[in-house]
Parts: sequence; structure tokens; C-alpha cells
Amino acid sequence: MSVDQSKNAEDLKTFMKDLIASTDISYEQSQNAYKKWVNVETDHYDRLHRSPEYNAPRNLMNKLTELIPIPGEAKVLDIGAGSGICGELLLNAGFKKADALEPLQEFVTALEKTGFYAKVHHQFIGGGTRINADNETYDVITSSGAFCPGHIPVDALYEILRVLKPGGYFLNAMRLEYLTTADLYADKLVPLTKRLEDQGKWTRVAWDKYPNHFMDFDGILMCWKKACA
Repeated sequence: MSVDQSKNAEDLKTFMKDLIASTDISYEQSQNAYKKWVNVETDHYDRLHRSPEYNAPRNLMNKLTELIPIPGEAKVLDIGAGSGICGELLLNAGFKKADALEPLQEFVTALEKTGFYAKVHHQFIGGGTRINADNETYDVITSSGAFCPGHIPVDALYEILRVLKPGGYFLNAMRLEYLTTADLYADKLVPLTKRLEDQGKWTRVAWDKYPNHFMDFDGILMCWKKACA
């Protein structure tokens, strides 16, 4: 790595630390911030998120392969797919029918070149947006690092439930402290998940804390199973 490349990599780490420390960032601010670094001609962003400093995708995949050891024909939707880290892990684990959902065009362009996903949907989820999928389409829905400030709002859970098949799983890996510090989730995300449990919409399968979600921050892996009928 050249001196310039090393500087760019360190600048990106500083930028990402500043970004994830912003608990009240808006959606527009977060997307504009990503555009600064998402360039298909450089791999600094991708390398940082594939490093041991980012454990979210691996923790999510460990749980998923525990739940579904033989992928078979399972259809997966990876929301907030970013540069496709989960997509590559899904493909390597035998999940060959995975789609991506990603709102940022720069990421979409890069994802379409990877071949990790069967389809790449250029869409946002939440805020009342209906994504381009029929009811009860997917066996699994994954989210790795997409529930963070300026990203997916809590009402996206209703849309996730709509497109998830009965008996299907939703797995979400996110930074633990966002549950209490981020304006988008504090006193909102956990109460809604519990309300959906109380309503019989789904049952909790996992609520596991893990280290180094991203850099030195702890993460939480959540998993629910949608009710059958």
C-alpha cells in the first residue's frame, strides 16, 4: 500500500468513526457521507468493512447457517446491502437466491458488478415505502449494520414482515448502544419488536451481544421467526 493509499485508509476509518458517533444524523446526511467514499475504483471502504474490525456480517451468518444449515431453495433479501459483504458470505454459504435492497445508486452500481445477488433493488425501506416484492416472498431477511442513525427507520419492520414468508427469519446485526442513544431507535425499536411479539406476529429467536460490531463497539444480533399462519 502506498503512502497515499495508507492515508486514505486512515482517513476513511476516522470518517467512519465520526459517522457512527453521530446519533442524530439525517438520512440525507448519511447518504451524502457515503458518496464521499463509495467509488468503484477504490477498495478502501470495502477493505475496512471486510476487516476483523467489522464483525457484524460474520456474526449474522453464523446464526443464519445455524438456523438453516442447508440453504436449498431459500430466498433471501439483504437490506441495506452496501458493497455486498453479506451477499458474498451468503453465496459462499450456499444461499444462491439472495436479492439485495440498497438505496444508494453508487452502491447499486457496484453491487450489480459483483454477481453476489440474483437481483439488486434500488430502493429504500421504511417511512411507508412499499418495496418491490410481493407478500411472503422471502424465507430470510438480513440486515448487517443498516439499522444505524440516518438509515432504516423502525417502521420498516412492518414491511419486513409483509415480504417475509410464514416461518421465515429476520436477522439484524447492529451496534448495541444505538438502542438507547440513537434518536431513530431509542425508546422505539425495542418497544415495537416487543409489541409485534405480543401481537403474535413473530417470536424472538436470538438476542445476542457480540464484540467488535464495528471497530471497538459492541453489537447485538437480533433474530425473529415470523408466525406461521
